[in-house]
Amino acid sequence: MSASKPRAGTLVAGVREFFTLRETRAAREALPADDATVIARMLAVAEQRNAAAESLHFQAHRVEALRLVKEAITTASEAAARYADVRALVPAERSAVLRSLEHRGLADAQAAEVDAAVTATAGLAVPELDAELPIESDDDFARARDATETIVRELAFVGSSSSSLTNRSRLRVLGTVLTLVALGVLGYYASRTPLRLRATGSAPLHPSFAAEFAVDGRDDTRFLLPNEATGYLDLQVTPRRRISGISLLNSLNEPYNDRSTKDYAIEVYSRGHLAKRITGSFVYTLHPERVRHAVGVDQVDRIRVLVLSHHRTGGGFSEIEAD
Repeated sequence: MSASKPRAGTLVAGVREFFTLRETRAAREALPADDATVIARMLAVAEQRNAAAESLHFQAHRVEALRLVKEAITTASEAAARYADVRALVPAERSAVLRSLEHRGLADAQAAEVDAAVTATAGLAVPELDAELPIESDDDFARARDATETIVRELAFVGSSSSSLTNRSRLRVLGTVLTLVALGVLGYYASRTPLRLRATGSAPLHPSFAAEFAVDGRDDTRFLLPNEATGYLDLQVTPRRRISGISLLNSLNEPYNDRSTKDYAIEVYSRGHLAKRITGSFVYTLHPERVRHAVGVDQVDRIRVLVLSHHRTGGGFSEIEAD
C-alpha cells in the first residue's frame, strides 16, 4: 500500500517541486493507463458541471445552480476515491478525498475544508423553486464550487503525460526567469497607477442605467435592474492590488423611489480565485447612505456584487467604490 507522500517540509522543497514536478511525474507514472483515463474523464465532467453551475448562479437560477454543483462535487469526489483506491492510499479509515489531497501535498487545513464541503454538500436538500431557497444557500454553493475546483486542480495531472509534465516544468523555469526580469518595472508602474474599476453586468432596465454608472464616481447616476429581476455587477480591478474595503451606495431612482436593493452579496477574487464572500442587506430608505465592508485581500483582480432581492419594483446601486 502507498502512504501519503512526504510533505514539502520547507519552502525550498515546495519551490523545487513546483519547478521540477518530479513527484507529480512519479505519481502520474504510477497510475495504470486505463485508470488514468477514467479519472481524467471524471474530473473533466466535474469541471464542466462546475462551470455550468456558476453560469446558472450568475443568471440567478440559484436552485438549478445548487443542484448542478452538487453533481459536480460528487463526481469530483468519486474521481478522488478512485485515485485513492488505485494508489492504495492509507490510512483507509480517512476519507478518500482527504487521502488523495494529502497525497498531493495539500495542506491539512485546506484538505479538511474540502472534505467538509463534500460531506456538507451531500446532505443539502435542494428545493424545486428559487423562492424556497434561503439566501444562506449561496454560501453553500460557493463552498461546493470552490471545493470542486480544488479537487480538479490537485488531480489534474492525471490527464497529462509524463512528457507534457516535463515540458510544463521547463516552461515554468523560463516563465519565472522572464517574470523576474520584468517584475521591477511592472511593480513600479503598478504602484503608481490609480485604482480603476471597469463594470459589466446583467442587462439593465435601460441603457441609461447600465453597469458603468455604478462606478462613475457620481451619486446622481445609477445601475438599475429590470422589474423584479436579480442580477450582478462584475468589477474588473486594474491593476491588480490589495483591496481594504468596499463601499456600496444603494439606488433609489428618484423621483419614483421604487428601485432599491435589499439583500446582496460581494465576492472578492484574488488571482482568479474566490478569496472572500460578504453578504448584507439594506433597509428601504429615502435617504440611502454608504455602507462599507472591510475586505483585506491582496492581489484582487475582480469583484462581483450580486443583487439577490429588492425593495419595491427592482434593485440596483448608485455607486460602488473600492479602496
